[in-house]
Formats: sequence, structure tokens, C-alpha cells
Amino acid sequence: MKKFLNSKGYTLVELLAVIIILVSVGGIIIAIVTTSLRGGNRSINVNEVRQEGNFAITQMSRMIKYAKSFDGVSADGSANSYTTSCLPITITPTPAPVKYKYLKITSFEGGVITFSCKDGASDITNLLSSNSANLINTSKVSLVEDSCYFSCNQDNSILSPIIDIHFDLTPYTSVTPVFVENTLTIPFQTSVVFRNIGN
Repeated sequence: MKKFLNSKGYTLVELLAVIIILVSVGGIIIAIVTTSLRGGNRSINVNEVRQEGNFAITQMSRMIKYAKSFDGVSADGSANSYTTSCLPITITPTPAPVKYKYLKITSFEGGVITFSCKDGASDITNLLSSNSANLINTSKVSLVEDSCYFSCNQDNSILSPIIDIHFDLTPYTSVTPVFVENTLTIPFQTSVVFRNIGN
């Protein structure tokens, strides 16, 4: 009896080798596409956070710089807690600057403007606001807890006080972020000198 050898088919080992190669190449392609999409998402998040933070800090800086008067800073915002003295304390060692949560000014139109940082654990929503109007879009970004504060310093009683503004923003998410692109935090800070005090 004659045996026929058919050399046109593939062996099981060859088929398994091809499957392994295809799975490996597919996995690499999926990883590249996922990384690209996540990198694009991170860029979008960074741009949104920077845009919101820059808008808020620009608005506050402009209003403070051109204010008619400095009505004080306060830790709790109660009526009698505002202080206008930003002169340095002359004790040794020099204490750290006080971190105030409220800043009050009067505009040239006569309106009183109160900036507030509500970013503590006891606050329902973390807000950076001007007369209760939020300065950030809370559907896009969140104020990082305990990152927002004002400080003031003044070399002597003749010079205008210098107001320092500090806050950190992160992309808004309703759940705990899983991916690193949603966990970024961008700090914002600036110093502003009153131009018109006493004019």
C-alpha cells in the first residue's frame, strides 16, 4: 500500500506560532493606541486646568490691583475678624505667614468685593469665589482641599500691602480617578500690589 504525504497543510505548531505572533502584535498595537488616547486626554486636562486657573488668578489680580481700598483679610470671614495690618511680626524666630481664607476690597465703583476660599474638609463644595460668584468652572476643575489661601505683607505702614494668592486645581471627576492623567494637580500663585490705595 502506498502512503501519500500531503505537504500543502500546516501543522499545529505552525498555527500556534502564528496565533502567538498575531496576539503579541495586536497587544502592542492596543497598548500604543491606549497610550496615545490617554496622552491626549492628559493634554486636554492640563489645558482645561491651566485655563481655569489662569482666568481666576487674572480676575482676582486685576480687581485687587485696581481696588480703591483694602478692607482686610480674615481667617473665618466673620464681620469683626478682618485685619488691614500686614506689617511683619518682629518676634524671633519669624513665624510663617498667616494663611487667610477671605480677602475684602472696595472697588472704585463703590462695591465691596469679598474673595473667599472654601476648600476645607468641612465645606460641602470647594469654591474659589468673588462675592459668592464662583471664579472656576466646577464642572471642569476642582479646588484641591486646603490649597487656597491669601497672605499679605507690608514692609512699612506707608507702602501698600502685597497680597499673595495661592491655590491648586485638579481636573474634576465625580469618582476617585484611576488613571494618572486625571490625578494631576497644578499650583497657581501670584503677588499683587495695590496701585490706587490712598488716591
